[in-house]
Amino acid sequence: MPQVDIGDLFTRFPPPELDMTDTQIEDHFNYITHNGVITVENTRRGTHRTFRIRTQKSDASFAPGERILGLLTGSDNTNDYTQIGFVKPPSQHFPAGRVVLWRKYQTEHYEALVRVLQYPDHFKNLGLVYHYEGRCRVCNRVLTTPESIKSGIGPVCAEAA
Repeated sequence: MPQVDIGDLFTRFPPPELDMTDTQIEDHFNYITHNGVITVENTRRGTHRTFRIRTQKSDASFAPGERILGLLTGSDNTNDYTQIGFVKPPSQHFPAGRVVLWRKYQTEHYEALVRVLQYPDHFKNLGLVYHYEGRCRVCNRVLTTPESIKSGIGPVCAEAA
């Protein structure tokens, strides 16, 4: 079977219809209602992407009170997130909620990455594994690699042990 990256799973294997009512990644984590860090692992390729969802403070100068979706784009797993859009709550027209990419990121690449969050059941069936908000049990830093999330300890602390 050919190797498939997270970004091209949706375009290469488009499902006939997707259920937008189930946005839960695990029984107790739903990207529409929870803030946190989500790492999506492609077990076939050994690759992963990490997303962060956080709510802006009510007195923030940009988008106060809005929930922002970020994509980890550097090696610092606490600061190297590129903010790419808003996470919107359910509404009359979008009963399951939605991610609204900012104009600069409205490309097929980013839209495909967002679909990985929006349709977890579909992508789990294609072999993706979802990990959420792991923190190192030694130093309490956010864990973003699948290996670290599984072991509960980051690479720096593991090396020091």
